[in-house]
Parts: sequence; structure tokens; C-alpha cells
Amino acid sequence: MNSDLENKLNQLSDIETDDFLELAKIAGMNPAKDFVGADLSNVNLEGADLKEFDMSYANLSNANLSNADLSYADLSSCDLSYADLQNCKLIATKFYDADLTGVKWGDSNRSSAKFYGAKSDFPLGGSEAKSSLYTDNVRQADAKYPPISIQEEFSSE
Repeated sequence: MNSDLENKLNQLSDIETDDFLELAKIAGMNPAKDFVGADLSNVNLEGADLKEFDMSYANLSNANLSNADLSYADLSSCDLSYADLQNCKLIATKFYDADLTGVKWGDSNRSSAKFYGAKSDFPLGGSEAKSSLYTDNVRQADAKYPPISIQEEFSSE
């Protein structure tokens, strides 16, 4: 976490609320933009409205984002390892080059989400996804079944 952000958050320790976004606003921050590259590991943002937020390059490992609305958010190059994204709205969310190892997806809505270059320990298609839109752009680290290219299969004939 950058020192300016850390100083602002330390000043808020006497305020009696546990709402992370409310604290950020009281500190004069714009939560939609000021968390790029921030260390938000283990943060509780359950049910938060994070639509269109730019949290690219942030560390959100072990974060609780369940029931949050992250539609159109930019989570590119984020560390989301072991984060809880159950029941989230992830419509058109960008996960480019994100670490999605151990993410709990539950019944999240990933309609039109973008996973190009994302690292995952399971295929985002199949039983975890509502459609096959996700499988084309996912690098599946240590996946049981590596992706194949149909074009390669037929070009050898």
C-alpha cells in the first residue's frame, strides 16, 4: 500500500464504522480510482457496489468480495488468489493477466467477463461457468486438461 493511502487510513482508526468504502470516502479518496495497485489482501467488501472500479494491479488475495457488484470493473493483473467471489455480478469485468488461483466462484454471473492471460487452477468453462465464452481466453495453470486449438487439430490433415 502506498504511504499516502496508509496515512489516510490510519487517521480513520477512531471512526466507528467497519464499512471500508465509507472510510475511504471520509478520507477524501475516490474508491473508483484510488485503489490501483493497492494492497487490499484480506479486505471484507462483501456486498459492495464496485461497478466500474479500477483496481488493476491490486492485491486482493483472500479478499471477501462475495455478493459484490464488480460489473465493468478492471481487475487486470490483480492477485485474486483464494478470494471469495461467490454470487458476484462480474458482467464484462476485466480479469486480464489476473491470478485467479483458488477463487471461490459460487453462482457468480460472469457474463461477458474477459479472462485473457488469466492464471487459474481450474477451467473457467465447464461446470464453473454458465457458458463457454470464458474458455477461449484463459491460461489454465496446472489444469488437468490443457486447452486445445481446433484449428491445430485439423491443420495436420
